[in-house]
Amino acid sequence: MNDITPGVSCQASEVNALNFKMLFDDTMSDISINRKRTMRIEDAWDTARLRDANFHASFGHALLAAVAIANQTGSTEDQQAVTPIRTGVGDTLAGAAYPANRTIDTATAGTAVAAEGVATANQAIADALAQFVAGMNQAALNFANAATAILTTAAGGASTPSQTTPKATS
Repeated sequence: MNDITPGVSCQASEVNALNFKMLFDDTMSDISINRKRTMRIEDAWDTARLRDANFHASFGHALLAAVAIANQTGSTEDQQAVTPIRTGVGDTLAGAAYPANRTIDTATAGTAVAAEGVATANQAIADALAQFVAGMNQAALNFANAATAILTTAAGGASTPSQTTPKATS
């Protein structure tokens, strides 16, 4: 006889089987896509954590190097030599003998004139720079005012006779 269940056609059974297979394949595809997406997100987080760890390690190395350099060169205040010459107290001591690199600070003949000349030159440079900055600020202000006027006119916001009086009709 026939192996088909009475009342059910063979074609309907095959269509149902195909529908279930398509549903199964679609579900498995979604699971695979979600799994791959989750793995990409995890990889991105791992990359970010690794970058942060490398940054922190680099910062730590730089900090330790700075500390080592400070220890070797005496660049902190309490490691520097506190001498009357360095603090300026030696300037007031009577008959203080200065090393050669301090002669510019003393008021001996010739060096005071040189120091005064340097100060005058520095002041002249500072004055010229101040004039230049003031000129640049004025130029920027003039440009901003001109640009505002042009943009206002271009946008139709200026009060000109052509915009405030009706045009003649013939």
